[in-house]
Amino acid sequence: MFVATINRTWYSWLTTILGAEYLLRWLPRGTHIWRRYVTPEETAESLASGGLDVRSKTGVGMNPLRRYLYTTDNVRANYMMVAEKT
Repeated sequence: MFVATINRTWYSWLTTILGAEYLLRWLPRGTHIWRRYVTPEETAESLASGGLDVRSKTGVGMNPLRRYLYTTDNVRANYMMVAEKT
């Protein structure tokens, strides 16, 4: 299974809500609801309860000036996971 989502941190609030919705206006205000964001630990627990084991995790970064996405070790805002059935 492949999961891509937003981490629930102050940094994710700053970048996704304040940055993308209010400052850059890339998305309509109210698109994101911070309290519904999911931490990597919560995602791993949910996957484990379904019989899946996380095999890899990586962060997703963005250069807002060039709108360029890249993978990173930093999972403070966005992250992706790959899980396999155990």
